[in-house]
Amino acid sequence: MLEVIYGTFVIDELKKLIPDGSFASCLNESIGRELQGTIEALDEEDEKGFWGTFPVQELYELLASGWNLDHEWFQYTDGVYRDDNENEIPLSIPRSYTAVEQIAAYGLYWIRDNINACGQLPDEGYNDQGWTREGIIEHKAECLLRAYQALVYGQKLMIGNQIVSPATQEEIEKAARIAMARRAADALHNGPKGFRVKRKTIQEIWASGKYSSRDICAEQECAALEMSFSTARKALRGTPDTI
Repeated sequence: MLEVIYGTFVIDELKKLIPDGSFASCLNESIGRELQGTIEALDEEDEKGFWGTFPVQELYELLASGWNLDHEWFQYTDGVYRDDNENEIPLSIPRSYTAVEQIAAYGLYWIRDNINACGQLPDEGYNDQGWTREGIIEHKAECLLRAYQALVYGQKLMIGNQIVSPATQEEIEKAARIAMARRAADALHNGPKGFRVKRKTIQEIWASGKYSSRDICAEQECAALEMSFSTARKALRGTPDTI
């Protein structure tokens, strides 16, 4: 019951950080999932495990440094932007979003997408996904916590830092870490082995006519391209049918 009460509250508050009719309001589910994919990739490169342990805090620092998720990643191959329901987004809506909107979308990802990822609570033992009752409750609590963290950081980004003081050694080290993460995040999307190149590659494979369906193409090629199935399948949205 508390999960429903607090979950509903934080969802409502996070939505307030994303203006109705904005680009982010059309794509908040996609933005949240894409940010999580970026964070998971950064965590694989992080020997100290900051991104896996403190994903919301690390994302906040990255966004506060001026980094933004590349909006062109959400563009279909026909040049059209479509919302989370695959409806065309009107040209009158600017193709941009703020740091506040991005971290709010990430908070919504935790409370809407991830919180039920472990399946149903079993009365005893394990559920069909291998989770115990205690493990699921702990997971839900973590998701709720991270959604609230996103809300706090989103509000902090809106307010801005009002106090300026000499940087401590810890702050200098954090700034260096975030700078490295920003370069890594940019490389994930734009580098020679980044998402853009991988997206183009799998689109070319699909266009070759090698596969009879986009699902099969994504399933068979995603591992070789070091992409998740969902990312590979997304890259094939809007591509022309093959003969």
